[in-house]
Amino acid sequence: MSQQPQHYHVVALPMCHDNYGWLIHNSESAWILDPGDADVVIAALKRLNLKLKKIIITHRHWDHVDGIEALHRFSQAPVYGPKDTHPHITHFINEGDNLDLDGITLDVWHTPGHTQEHLSYYQAQQQWLFCGDTLFSAGCGRILKTGNLEQLYRSLERIRQLPPTTTIYCSHEYTLNNLAFAAIVEPSNHAITQKIEVVKKLRASNAPSLPTQLDSELTINPFLRLQQTEIKKHCQAHSGQNKSDPFIIFCILREWKNSF
Repeated sequence: MSQQPQHYHVVALPMCHDNYGWLIHNSESAWILDPGDADVVIAALKRLNLKLKKIIITHRHWDHVDGIEALHRFSQAPVYGPKDTHPHITHFINEGDNLDLDGITLDVWHTPGHTQEHLSYYQAQQQWLFCGDTLFSAGCGRILKTGNLEQLYRSLERIRQLPPTTTIYCSHEYTLNNLAFAAIVEPSNHAITQKIEVVKKLRASNAPSLPTQLDSELTINPFLRLQQTEIKKHCQAHSGQNKSDPFIIFCILREWKNSF
């Protein structure tokens, strides 16, 4: 008899600092991305009666890696991530690699900017993107130490080219703050106003605003809408520069958001 195909699910696991780890699982096995808190992951594994097969990391920051050591000790699962990120990574990976999840594959993307080593993971059949701190709903990551603006711009442009139906699994619940900024730089965009009301209701009931979809982000996220006349106008007014090049607009937006 032929084996029935497995169904896969993705569960948001609230960690610390408004951070989510993402648990991919089928009926028997699980794979965790960015476990900031081992206890949260272990509780979910026990509740769902799952065996952890892989621990997967996007980048080095503590809220993405603090659970690695205890989880590895609990499960003996191998740890996959960028080189020089964490002492307990057992398998270094980078652009062009892929990870087998018992029948589906995550393609490894190098998406630097937030940090130099930052990785994202794309599942083509399901159209899932796990992008860590590169892209947020209505926003994007800050530049921290090892990354730079040009890297982040190119990483976001790569994501923008994905199918609009792609589900975006990002790492932080920053959506309302990001939308407040988006409403300043593009005040006539009614999609932003509507999204604010939707997210307020979700957060009032302690529900996450994530994941999001790329088609939604293309209507509300200023960092993916650099060609919009209103955004360019407000960036020019804010910076005093009469520039319209998308990369320059991106740099103005990111610096502006830093002090928002």
